[in-house]
Amino acid sequence: MVPFHAESASRSRRIGVAKGKFSVPDDIDRFNPEVVDLFQAG
Repeated sequence: MVPFHAESASRSRRIGVAKGKFSVPDDIDRFNPEVVDLFQAG
């Protein structure tokens, strides 16, 4: 870990920083109902 210095933080554009680094599968939402059930199970 290193200290955070606001003045040294880059103000460069962050949106799209990972563009082209990975792909999202077409069935990414396939497990949504199961994930909801896990969170709401109590």
